[in-house]
Amino acid sequence: MKAKTLLVWLVVLIFVAVAGWGAWRFFSPPPLPEGILEGHGRIEGTEIAVSGKITGRIAAMGVKEGERVEKGTEIARLSADEIEARLSQAQARAEAAERQVTQLSERVKTLAHHAAKVRVDHERNQALFRQGVLSKQQFDRSESALKEAEGELRATEALLAASQSEAAAAQAIRREAEAALSEMRITAPITGTIVTKAMEEGELALPGRTLVTLVDLTHPYLRVYLPEREIGKVKLGDPARVFVDSFPNRPFEAEVTEVAQKAEFTPKDVHMPDERVTLVYGVKLQIKNPQGFLKPGMPADALIKWKPETPWTK
Repeated sequence: MKAKTLLVWLVVLIFVAVAGWGAWRFFSPPPLPEGILEGHGRIEGTEIAVSGKITGRIAAMGVKEGERVEKGTEIARLSADEIEARLSQAQARAEAAERQVTQLSERVKTLAHHAAKVRVDHERNQALFRQGVLSKQQFDRSESALKEAEGELRATEALLAASQSEAAAAQAIRREAEAALSEMRITAPITGTIVTKAMEEGELALPGRTLVTLVDLTHPYLRVYLPEREIGKVKLGDPARVFVDSFPNRPFEAEVTEVAQKAEFTPKDVHMPDERVTLVYGVKLQIKNPQGFLKPGMPADALIKWKPETPWTK
């Protein structure tokens, strides 16, 4: 009786084992063909923190999280009252200095012409004085006239040089104010999507302080990790396909654009089929995503074809 019971239990165990093995074979994905490797990771995108270059109160913030913006779109505009006043003062100062330069330039031309004439007259009077035709008193008056003309010319030339320096300084201040005014308008450096909005209207923006974070969703990438025995098969330009749960039956075409040359420990959030693998090599896959379906953070699986003649399994 005991032997019969034992036999029954043995048959049951064998049946359960066979059924379990069959179910595992049925539900398990088919093995990958030679020429295709598999990797896992999360979708990533190029993120850019947008900030201003000068300090200012935010007067307008015209974007919101999740919004797609084109390159050059205004992200924020800072209050420009103080800079506009400074620019107005600089413009007035520059214009006044330029007028002064123009007037003094004309004055220098006139005085230079006058001094040249007085010099010619004095040279003639000097010759007449040596000949005894001109008196000492007349010669002295001629010499004094020359010194006066040349002195006035030198003084006016000095004023002109000072005015030119003033005009140059005023122009520099004006350009600085104009540059600062242009920095009041902060624009998107790339076409992308606003993923975070860190500041609002009325807050004080500081140089380097992030206003929004942009991500380029049209060029996302996936970084997968392969063990040493597989990394040597992958090369730049190899085609790949990326799959995400949100679009299970749609492959996203990709390409290998980077292969790590140095091993690293397996990242904590990356699952490797062989748990004994501790050192892996990163492979970057650039994904085509023209419609923006893929979002940063999505878990993804990838197939990399390293043998061109191998057909895709899916």
